[in-house]
Amino acid sequence: MEQIAEAAGVSHTTFFRYFPTKEQVIVGGAHLEAQMRAIMATMPPGLGHFDLIRRFFTELDRVSADDPWIGNPLRRQLIRSEPLLQKTFQAESDRLISGMRQLVADHLARDADDFALGVFLDAVAGVAFRIAAEADENRSQPQLETTLRAIDLLERGLPLD
Repeated sequence: MEQIAEAAGVSHTTFFRYFPTKEQVIVGGAHLEAQMRAIMATMPPGLGHFDLIRRFFTELDRVSADDPWIGNPLRRQLIRSEPLLQKTFQAESDRLISGMRQLVADHLARDADDFALGVFLDAVAGVAFRIAAEADENRSQPQLETTLRAIDLLERGLPLD
């Protein structure tokens, strides 16, 4: 950790303020959270919840493609292969989802504790995490396209036909 702080040109204390554990260095949720907040800040008012989520994932995909940290497949593979990193990633994901819930609630002028909003966001998050895991294992199907298809399916009420 000291070597990383030195290479980054910051003090050991400053480094640990941002990354309290070694696992946080790999998972790096604060960087993703900043990107997610920036994306939500650009959303035009008046979007319905499905259109808002579609635009959010479209922008997140663009940011991920342009950001070597967020979009790094080796980093994601490492997180999925190490149990301690998986646990840290899950905790960080839960924190990010909670923060997103507030951002989406604010955008839609709803209470963050709204039951329907929570179910909607949990369904979207579950689908998105599953598709992301599959995309890391099988690069033949574009992740954004599959995510948007899944959101469309949710919007139609999950028909099986």
